[in-house]
Amino acid sequence: MINSIHSNFTNPLANLKPRNNASQERQAEQSTNAQNSAKTSEASNKVLGYAIDKDGYFTEEFNKAAGIPEDYKIHSSTMESLVDKTTNKFTNPLRTFRSLDIAKTVGNAYKILSQVVGEDVLNSKDSFSTQDIVKFPQGYKYNSQTMQVSEIYKTTADLENAWNSFGGVIPIGGRPDRMYLSNLFYNGTMNPVTDVFNNANGGATSNFHFDMTREKYTNPDGSITKGGLLIGVINANLHTREGEATPNGKSQGYDKSMSYLEVINYDASKDPDQKGRNEDRFYITGPRPLKLIKSEESLRMDKEWEEYLKNYKDPTQMLMEQILGQQKLSLEELEKKRKELKAKIIKRIDIDI
Repeated sequence: MINSIHSNFTNPLANLKPRNNASQERQAEQSTNAQNSAKTSEASNKVLGYAIDKDGYFTEEFNKAAGIPEDYKIHSSTMESLVDKTTNKFTNPLRTFRSLDIAKTVGNAYKILSQVVGEDVLNSKDSFSTQDIVKFPQGYKYNSQTMQVSEIYKTTADLENAWNSFGGVIPIGGRPDRMYLSNLFYNGTMNPVTDVFNNANGGATSNFHFDMTREKYTNPDGSITKGGLLIGVINANLHTREGEATPNGKSQGYDKSMSYLEVINYDASKDPDQKGRNEDRFYITGPRPLKLIKSEESLRMDKEWEEYLKNYKDPTQMLMEQILGQQKLSLEELEKKRKELKAKIIKRIDIDI
């Protein structure tokens, strides 16, 4: 300690040493803060549980979780809209999912796309023009549980013929073999698809249509990225979506863990996942178009309403009944007078004789 003090007095430059140490400490602190800031920034730059890059696209982490190649870029805003439109109980009371696994959903879309279009074709380019897309197969037949494609339809006419021979309307809950038909991309015409981002709402978002954010997947030359193709598949095929299904989703076969018998015999009142929940009460099932889990109070009110409807008469009906009643009375009165007149005539004839 003495030598240290002495050196400070004998060497005028020695006083710089503690300042240098303080400077180093500040630099170390700044470095630590920067590292912590980077970690915080990295943690905050996550959307729906997955890291995103500076442009908002999911990173390699997401692609690995989804099981898709690295060159398929999915934008986080698209998935945010998909999750909201699929799971929002306020805008979609008949929602099919409580939560959505976006990695599995995108992975399912890739399974479909790679089977229908073919990995060789997909690997041949980074993006695809309208001229390329119009040559893609227009539809396919697949298993909704495994996403295995069994038939591919090159043209819209082929797909139309398949629909006609498929056995008509698919019942609620699906078919025992879990097979479905689907367009590759949404198509409301008999012409080959050129717009992979179209939907039943003219391509616009609504309570039931998610924002496909076409600008995130469209290059300046108009070509569509591979990620955009996956979004188009998700838009066209609801069975690509996977997550925690609601009673409505389970009753329609969107829970891939349920067998066909479990689906058609599903009863939300016996579902342990529904215990204590006061939401997702509506669900489509069996031959009945709509089933509702109701309280005793609701059942009582329903009974009163049925009685009211049974005895209800609208004003027009009441007026008609009054008119008919008056007509009946008038006819009866006329008939009575006719009989009285006839009796008088007969009596007069008898007197004359």
